[in-house]
Amino acid sequence: MPNSLKTILKPDVQRVFNHFSACFNMRIVFFDLQGKLLKECENHPDSRYCLLLRAHVFGEATCRRLDYRQCLESARLGRLLCYECHAGLIEATMPIYYAGILLGFVAIGQLRKQ
Repeated sequence: MPNSLKTILKPDVQRVFNHFSACFNMRIVFFDLQGKLLKECENHPDSRYCLLLRAHVFGEATCRRLDYRQCLESARLGRLLCYECHAGLIEATMPIYYAGILLGFVAIGQLRKQ
């Protein structure tokens, strides 16, 4: 793992993301280039609604594939990408770059549409 990505995952930096997650009541997770979950903020695991639909309707693999496809698309576009997941929740992914090199992805979300 590149040092600049390790910096984002350090406990003191993650504490900032944990506070942001708590303040805005949203989930924040970090993925590597292959879509593997590296870190999730402590305050917000997957919502119960998400877990229920994933367990009984869509399946874990279907949801993870969608997340990874959206991560790759955000990297292709080079910007934040918002999308609606299978469960109808709003999520967003954004590529993490350092010195022009793609290091991984951050995802926020599980927001309900109003």
